[in-house]
Amino acid sequence: MKTYKLLFAAALATLGLSSIASAQTAIYISGAPATRAIWNQAILNTLTAKSTGSPTITKYWSGGTVSTGYTTANQIVLTGGNLSGTAVTIYASWTGSTGGNQSVANTPPATISALKVGFLSLSGSGSATAGGGNTFNATLNPQYPQVNLSDTLQSTLPFNGTTSVTTPATSYVALTEATTHNPAVTGFEFVTNKGAPSRLSNITTNLAQTLFTTTDGTPLALFSGSSADQNIFIYPVGRDIASGARYILLAETGIGTANSNSLVQYAPALNSGSTGITGIDAYPSTSGTINLITPIAGNGGYSSFTPVLAVLSATSSDTVGYPVTYVTDSDATTVIGAGGHALNWNGVPYSVAAIQQGQYTYWSYLHVYYNNTGNYIQTNFPLAKSFADFLAADLATDVGTGAILTSSLSVTRSLDGGLVTGTYY
Repeated sequence: MKTYKLLFAAALATLGLSSIASAQTAIYISGAPATRAIWNQAILNTLTAKSTGSPTITKYWSGGTVSTGYTTANQIVLTGGNLSGTAVTIYASWTGSTGGNQSVANTPPATISALKVGFLSLSGSGSATAGGGNTFNATLNPQYPQVNLSDTLQSTLPFNGTTSVTTPATSYVALTEATTHNPAVTGFEFVTNKGAPSRLSNITTNLAQTLFTTTDGTPLALFSGSSADQNIFIYPVGRDIASGARYILLAETGIGTANSNSLVQYAPALNSGSTGITGIDAYPSTSGTINLITPIAGNGGYSSFTPVLAVLSATSSDTVGYPVTYVTDSDATTVIGAGGHALNWNGVPYSVAAIQQGQYTYWSYLHVYYNNTGNYIQTNFPLAKSFADFLAADLATDVGTGAILTSSLSVTRSLDGGLVTGTYY
C-alpha cells in the first residue's frame, strides 16, 4: 500500500497543469460562430454570476489565425469558476450551429469520432495562453460537445431524425432546449465590400433567390434599376454547410432549407496585399468532409467570419464585380467599419427597433440545446445541463450580451424564416 501511494504521488507530481485541469469538471460547448460575440459574453456572465465565493476567472482564447480579443474569439476556455461550489472549466469552440447540432444530437451519443469538435488545450505542446494569443489547432483537444448554442431551430437543420446524407448513415434525436426557450434573437444583414457602388443598396426576396441560385453572377441592373449596370455583376459569397447562418439565409429568402446543396457561392481571389479583389470564381470543391458531407464545387463556403471579412475589406471594380454576403448584425458593424456597407432587406434598413416592431424580418431566435434523450445529459453531465439552463435563463434578461431580448419584441415567429406575426407569446 505504501509503494502504491508513493507511485501515485509521483504520478501526480509529473502531471502538473494536466492534473489541475483534470480536477475540474470540464463542460464542452459548441455552436454558432456567427453569434460568437453574444455567446462568449453570455458564458462569461453566467459563470461569474453562478460561481460562489470570490472566484478569479481566467480567460483563454484564440481568434482563429490571429487573436482579436475574447468577445470575438473562435475558441475560449474559462477556468477558476464553479457551480454551487464545484469547480468547472468551460470550453467553447464555435464550429457552426449545424455542426454542433450534429455532434450533440448523434445517437447513440458520442459514438462517431469524426463528430468530435476541436477545443483549445490547457496542457501539452501548443497549450493555450491566458489572455489569448494561441492559434487554434483542432487536433489539440478533440472532444464531444455536451451543449450546442445555436442561432437556428433544430427543425431547420438536416440532422433531426435519421438522415441518409452522411456516411455512415447516422441517427439523430430531437434535442432538448434549455430553460428558458428562445431567450433572445439576433439579426442578420446582407453586406457588400469596400468601395462597392452605393446604388447597390437594397435586396429583395426575389433578388436573393436569384443571386444565391444562379451561376455566373447577377447583373447590378436588377438591384439598381439602371440599364447602364447590365454588364456589372454581383456574386454571392457565404458560409459552409456547418453554418447555421447559411440555413437562416435559406429559410428567410424562401430558397428552402432542403436546398442547401443547390446554393451557389463564390470565392473572390485577393491580391498579395489582400487590399483588392482580382477575380471571383465559384467556390472550389475541397477534399475531406464537413459534417460527414463532401462539399461540391460552387456549393462550398467559408468556415468563419474571418475570411469573409478579408473579402469585404478589399476593393473591386466594375470589371471584376462585387460580392454580397450575409452576416450577423454585430459582424455587419465590423464590415461597415472596414469600408463595406449594408443593404436594406426588402426596402427596410436594419435596426433593433425594426426587428422589435416587425418591419425587418431577417432575424432568428437563439437556442441552448442538449441531448437529454433517455436522461442522457442529466445522468452523465449534470453540471453541463445546469450550466446550460443557467445560460439560457441569463440570456433572456442580460442586456450586456449584445443580443436582442425576446421579451422586447412585439412580434413572434414559429419557424426560422416563417411568418412574423404581431402576437408575442
